[in-house]
Amino acid sequence: MRISNFKIFSIFTVLSLVGVFFFFKLSVKLNPSSSLPSITVSYNWSNASPYSLERSITSKLEASFSTLKGVKAIKSKSSKGNGYILLEFDTYKDLDIARFEVAMLIRQVYKKLPEQSSYPTININRPNDEEDSAFLSYSIKANTSALSIKEQVTSSIEPIIGAIKDVDHTEVSGANAKEYVITTDNLLLKTLKISKNDIAQALQKAFAKEGLGSFIRNERFLTFSIVPHSQLLDKNIPIKKIQNRIIYLRDIATIMKQEQEAQSFFRINGDNAVTLHIFPRKRANVISLADEIENILRIESENLPKGYTITKTYDSTEYLKQELAKIYKRSFYTVGILLLFILCIYGSLKYLLIAVISLGANICIAFLFYFLFQIEIQLYSLAGITISLGLIIDNSIVMIDHIKHQHNKSVFISILAATLTTIGALSVIYFLDDQHKMNLIDFALVIMINLSISLGVAFYLIPALMEKIQIPFKAEKNWSSALKKRFYNIYRHIISFQLRFKKLAILIIILIFGIPFFMLPDKLEKNETWYEKTYNNTLGSDWYVENVKPHIDTYLGGTFRLFNVYVFENVYYSRNAENKLYVIATLEKGATVHQVNEVFLTIENYLKQYEAIKKFTTIVYNDYGRIEITFKNQYSNSVFPDELKSRIIEKVINFGGMDWSVYGVGRGFNNQSGSNEYTNFSVTAKGYNYDELNSWADSLKVSLKEHPRIQKIYVRENSPFMKKPTYEYRFLLDREKLALANITTMEIIEELQYNTLSKNQDFSLNVQGENIPIRLESKQSKEFDIWHIKNIPLDSLKVPILLKNIAEVSKERQDESIYRENQEYIRLVQFEYTGTEKYGSDVLDAKLEKLKEKLPIGYTFEKSKRSNLFTIDENNYTALLILVLGIIYLICAILFESLKQPFIILSLVPITFIGVFLTFYVFNFSFDQGGLACFILLSGITVNSSIFIINGFNNLKKEFPNTDKLQLYIEAFKQKIVPILLTILSTILGFIPFVIEGQNEVFWFALGAGTIGGLLFSLIAIFFYLPIFTLKKIV
Repeated sequence: MRISNFKIFSIFTVLSLVGVFFFFKLSVKLNPSSSLPSITVSYNWSNASPYSLERSITSKLEASFSTLKGVKAIKSKSSKGNGYILLEFDTYKDLDIARFEVAMLIRQVYKKLPEQSSYPTININRPNDEEDSAFLSYSIKANTSALSIKEQVTSSIEPIIGAIKDVDHTEVSGANAKEYVITTDNLLLKTLKISKNDIAQALQKAFAKEGLGSFIRNERFLTFSIVPHSQLLDKNIPIKKIQNRIIYLRDIATIMKQEQEAQSFFRINGDNAVTLHIFPRKRANVISLADEIENILRIESENLPKGYTITKTYDSTEYLKQELAKIYKRSFYTVGILLLFILCIYGSLKYLLIAVISLGANICIAFLFYFLFQIEIQLYSLAGITISLGLIIDNSIVMIDHIKHQHNKSVFISILAATLTTIGALSVIYFLDDQHKMNLIDFALVIMINLSISLGVAFYLIPALMEKIQIPFKAEKNWSSALKKRFYNIYRHIISFQLRFKKLAILIIILIFGIPFFMLPDKLEKNETWYEKTYNNTLGSDWYVENVKPHIDTYLGGTFRLFNVYVFENVYYSRNAENKLYVIATLEKGATVHQVNEVFLTIENYLKQYEAIKKFTTIVYNDYGRIEITFKNQYSNSVFPDELKSRIIEKVINFGGMDWSVYGVGRGFNNQSGSNEYTNFSVTAKGYNYDELNSWADSLKVSLKEHPRIQKIYVRENSPFMKKPTYEYRFLLDREKLALANITTMEIIEELQYNTLSKNQDFSLNVQGENIPIRLESKQSKEFDIWHIKNIPLDSLKVPILLKNIAEVSKERQDESIYRENQEYIRLVQFEYTGTEKYGSDVLDAKLEKLKEKLPIGYTFEKSKRSNLFTIDENNYTALLILVLGIIYLICAILFESLKQPFIILSLVPITFIGVFLTFYVFNFSFDQGGLACFILLSGITVNSSIFIINGFNNLKKEFPNTDKLQLYIEAFKQKIVPILLTILSTILGFIPFVIEGQNEVFWFALGAGTIGGLLFSLIAIFFYLPIFTLKKIV
């Protein structure tokens, strides 16, 4: 049943308007925010060793969690005092249900956990969650204390911002709460026989509110209580009566009210002002959210007390806006070039108008489906939209050209098949591992949606438009007709010549592509079966490997070897991000946060002199500090970041005793002597008993030591970084002596905390309605070292005692963290081999073979694969391409109703890849995820042109069965070559804006350069090799 043009126009108009409406509802980001669904369970047990924590908490929780459905992996880390378990679920697991199940299991197991341990907390990492970082930061200043500013912000600004729909949460930093420090003279207290507990009890009693009772009078309920005489903590509080004399606080101590000592520091541009950090919710449009927050703060700043100012110190959307502006400009240029190309070729404004209307309707309707499929507008999805513009116009060109000349829609079957091959090629992204799929899924989805909509546009909208907008038929000029005739005659002779030497022509293209002999191993690891022995004695022999293999690999490897060796081995995934410089430092364990902070204040003062720096953010905690530096736009891609890095390196090496890392631009720097010992071989050991696994790892270490070229052997935790060993003092208390002295372990600990520089609060008091921490500090604590700890009597105890008489004090290496995965313990054995990697690998293989003969069941020692976080797995990549070709084969087999002809189509894909290989090798372009996308895209685009010609050739064979096949092929070629050339050239032109801004453009440049190179080489495949594969040899 034919649908009227009015209905078609009405439907497409309504869908387009709805799509435009939902465009403003789409989430806008720079990079994909997807992440794997997982739940992290964290817990603490103060001062517990990793071994005790793993046995008492981690293993019990893991055993319980192993019963959950949908869990892909269970990973855990048990460190000193804390640990966590990471539960990774499959993509389809409902995390709300999973969280409920995990919470139930924790409640059941918690009764079996140590009493001193904390209740395990649950954190959900949902798919599409934002990274845990603020996207906006505001600095609030005033002529008052930082604490007063913080109280003002938390009471008047933070609740308003937190109530905004797309704000996840807010944080306020830059001020510490107040505390009272009571400093005593330890020698005076000993003389007066006053203990720390005496002072604490006296102060608590002075501020205590004690009830005396209650009664009812005149039907009213009344209570009597003693309230504190004063609401102030002053020096006149009585502490203890000694020989008819009352000792007041003023007699033994001084009182100081101050800010609590900072445990961490956060500064922006070296400024200690109070800062409000704002975190967005998942799928929030951060650009519109930032504008909304800016407007609200502008209004709220007028309601603040006089002297308060709010200044924006960080806005992640600024860089996002810049990148999106470049992408929109690139898309605009792409559309402009394509439309100008159409106008130049056809010379008809009506033709151009049809193309513009069909393209606009396609994109507007696509916005509706982006919203329904929850697609984010970010780097990769915009790449897909821009690319699909050319493919959409290609479908329009083919349909318009066919209707113009043939006056029917029969070409739609070919368009459908060609579009399905592209969609099929992109659909294999769903078969990638989750980590890689997250980067490209939106890219594939937008192209699939746009192409699917283009089918409806081509079948319904374009024919309806062509009925309303009549394109006049122009007669072909004589010179053009003569030129075409001469070209086809020459082309016929070329094909005839190639068919006579068909095998030679095929051999040439195979050698140009390359035979992957270079991928064969030098030797097979096992030498047991007859074929393994045959291989090792022939292709694996030393003579062949040293004298023949290099020449075979070089001359027969072709462009595939050049690409694989010089380009693909260096492939990595990167993310589009602002140019930044990082300065990181660590001190020895035991260093204070203030010591680290003093050094970083010096670095900050040095950075303040440079106007080219847009912002530098400092974070300092424990023995670690970091500065993140960003640059103004005009300096970001200049030589200044490299120069600044060199100057910073010169400055930081003057600070002794610290390990520094400076990286972000150019080659990184670190001076971490001993913390990152160089090792070139690593073995991953797994087993179900930690002690036995360590024992087997030690046995491998002893075996490796026997080899003279192996040195620096380490058995360590499964951490990505080698850490400098840290040490701690351990006190082994004699319980019998403690019992005789009637002293508890806790009393010893409290006494040591009092006499040393402990910053922990002792108790708190309600002073003037405010709960304020109280800390008791000894005047002698700053001079208390390890000798004093062992030799000075602990007089505040019931019986004065020397610690060295009741405990053994030793300095020992801290226990390493314990890692488990799927309830298997993991340890690493790493070493340095002096010599070539090949011989080192052979030595390690031999050692592992001997060890495997002794290993019990449940224990494995395997050579670790050195890989980069962003490295593409070659095996997955090969399997992906095979799957692409399989999908294309299936679609073509259905269209052609043949099992043979699809192989003709597929044979052109490797020839197209030659263009990609040469593009990246010859021009030394970097290959990233954009290059991966171009291979997948070319697999679908390349076959489209072949489908049109082969389908036309098949139709002509059915219509003229007795005509010469070469003549029929030439005729099919004549009918389709013009729209094919136009579609290929339009696609190439559409990718030109992608490469204009150079290799620094992540994803875009590799995608554009690879696709252009492949499409240019596809012309060779279509013109010269499609007829060779289609027609039989001429004798």
